[in-house]
Amino acid sequence: MDDALSEIAIMKKLNHPNIICLYEVINDPEVDKLYLVMELAEGGQLIEWNEDLQIFEKVNTNVFIDEMFIKKVIRDSLKAINYLHKNGIIH
Repeated sequence: MDDALSEIAIMKKLNHPNIICLYEVINDPEVDKLYLVMELAEGGQLIEWNEDLQIFEKVNTNVFIDEMFIKKVIRDSLKAINYLHKNGIIH
């Protein structure tokens, strides 16, 4: 439980457009559970690696992803990681 509370404390401090936001934590001691209310990541997972074809694909589409889309995903990911590192958080 201590690990979860540490992660929650970190998530509450974050404010970046490329990092999912934690809105609320609900502690239910009757069932010994924590419920995290988080921002919706519309569309879910963006891409996955197709081992058979050796390419990245958009999830559930079997469509090749163009270079501009990949550049945006990588750029946004690097911005989020840079933000985390500047705030002393290692990912």
